[in-house]
Amino acid sequence: MSLAESAPVFSPSSEEIALLAPTGRDAELTAGVLRRQGLSTRTCPSLARLCDTIELGCAAVLVAEEALETGELPRFIRLLEEQPPWSDLPVILLTSRGSQDSIRVPSLRARTSATLLERPVKSTTLISNVEAALRARRRQYAARDQAEQYLLLFERNPSPMLVCDGESLAILEVNPSARAHYGYSADDFRRMILPELLPDPHDPSIAALRRQPYSATGLPMQHRRADGSTIEVEVLWQAIPWAGVFAKLILVHDITDRLQAEVRIRQAQKMEAVGRVAGGVAHEVNNMMAVVIGFAEFLKKGLGADHPQARDVEEILKAGGRASEIVRQLLAFARRQVLTPTLLDVNAVVEGTRDMLARLLGADIAFEIRMAPGLRPVRADRGQLEQVLVNLVLNARDAIQAHGHVTFETAAVTLDDEYAARHWPTAVIRGNYTMISVSDNGPGMEIETAGRVFEPFFTTKPTGQGTGLGLSTVYGIVKQSDGYVWVYSEPGLGTSFKIYLPAVTADITPDGAAPLAESSGTETILVVEDEPAVRNLSCRILETHGYSVLEAENGREALRLIGEASRPIHMIVCDVIMPEMNGRELARALEERGYNLPILYMSGYTGVDVIRRGLLTDQDPFIAKPFNGDALAEVVRQILDRQPGAPGTPATAVPDLAASMSLLPNKRRSH
Repeated sequence: MSLAESAPVFSPSSEEIALLAPTGRDAELTAGVLRRQGLSTRTCPSLARLCDTIELGCAAVLVAEEALETGELPRFIRLLEEQPPWSDLPVILLTSRGSQDSIRVPSLRARTSATLLERPVKSTTLISNVEAALRARRRQYAARDQAEQYLLLFERNPSPMLVCDGESLAILEVNPSARAHYGYSADDFRRMILPELLPDPHDPSIAALRRQPYSATGLPMQHRRADGSTIEVEVLWQAIPWAGVFAKLILVHDITDRLQAEVRIRQAQKMEAVGRVAGGVAHEVNNMMAVVIGFAEFLKKGLGADHPQARDVEEILKAGGRASEIVRQLLAFARRQVLTPTLLDVNAVVEGTRDMLARLLGADIAFEIRMAPGLRPVRADRGQLEQVLVNLVLNARDAIQAHGHVTFETAAVTLDDEYAARHWPTAVIRGNYTMISVSDNGPGMEIETAGRVFEPFFTTKPTGQGTGLGLSTVYGIVKQSDGYVWVYSEPGLGTSFKIYLPAVTADITPDGAAPLAESSGTETILVVEDEPAVRNLSCRILETHGYSVLEAENGREALRLIGEASRPIHMIVCDVIMPEMNGRELARALEERGYNLPILYMSGYTGVDVIRRGLLTDQDPFIAKPFNGDALAEVVRQILDRQPGAPGTPATAVPDLAASMSLLPNKRRSH
């Protein structure tokens, strides 16, 4: 449909003819002729009333010359002159014979395109001229509607639009949005051809635009703006006539933000998938490392320090410790490690690590700390926050590789709607934050490299130099502390990591750690574990500390042993995830049978994981594998000592048990 075809159709009321005649009889006769022809008229008793009717809007004016002999004539002429550009209100002037040379008629005709009809006028002549005036008026309204649609579709369109010559692709016209979006003036555009907007003028997409008269789908391109920056766009085009030449109307849709958002979404999905894999791997490795480290400790104690193979066992323990550290880093990345958050003064933490960080950087790298005063505290695990600072400094040191400069900064910032929109689809919570930034003047990174720095095992270092887990650990710790971490880097301009931790309005109080309990005892403990090696290790640890131990490989066997036991069972140490009946299901079955036994749960998954899966609550005592033998015995002792009466009486909840050893899950929101 053309623009003219879509123009509004005249309604009968809009075709009203304003009529001014000198006498009532003359006006009545003229109006009667027009009405019999089906034309709508409005009779005006004076020129002043005619002027009011024109201002309200009418299709044509029919006026007798004699009526112009009034002081309202200048207003009448002014109204006709001040019509909009699209309007030329038709005026039919009824004159007397020989009066066309009077001063009034030339004055009127000089300012308007008035039609003169000399009296006496035949009815057919009058009707013919009035209908011609109405047709002219319709064409004017159609032109007006075309102009308004042009303004709407082209001039006022929020998307950039260009009109190009169909053959040469010379730019003939652009809309204001194109000028604003690209930064070129209208004259700049008219001196250009479309390929000059592309970084590569020989881009094959230009051939498709030349060849095809229209596009059914958006064609992806890159365009260059006046400031030299590049944007990703999709273009649609349609062949049109333009000022007598074959042209193409091109609609440009900037998809730069959309593509960047898609990259961020894919990155977030990839990080989440890697996190799930890391958590699963950590569970299996934790089970095995618990066995390796536990039995190596028994072997070391049995051999004694002077035995020739004691050093071999020590190497096994060192290797096991390194493996456990890698698992810990994986769990940090996956946000599944157990944290002990306290209120921290970030400036105090940074200041407390100043000497250590300076030693890590070495004498060749200048180290500067700029701390904003009066920062609100944050809620985080001090040890993990220090680990974040160490990892970022080590990363900066390795990036510089020679003389350079590293800057630490802290500041109070507010993340607002604009910041959240820039980092979508990450769900940035608006509010007050404490920022920690670590910047270096190293070589910087390409955008592809910067987009992968938080991935586990990704490293730009040579093989054998680094595990690729340092920055992924930073990412996991910050996210698990309800914060955000972003990297800003450009080749040749260095790199800056910025961490945002939620600021809290509370006073910092000194941390108090509860003293550890004695770890030995003589009570009877039932160990329920489906993995034989872990079950054997747990039993041996507890027996070494004086406890009597029963063992079961699953929940059903545990129920049978408890029912058949000839001696009181004081406590259960139970794996969380087991076939047939998991640890929580075993606890419910015991309650249904009237047993009130305290249970310590253990798992290769962390407490955060098992709580998220609904297998435990954050009030259930829990220890993560691999655990130190002494730590297991100490937690067991604490639970037994908290029982209010004789064995078998109801157990109390121990939400803060072993908090000082970071063995229990935190009651907090996980990410």
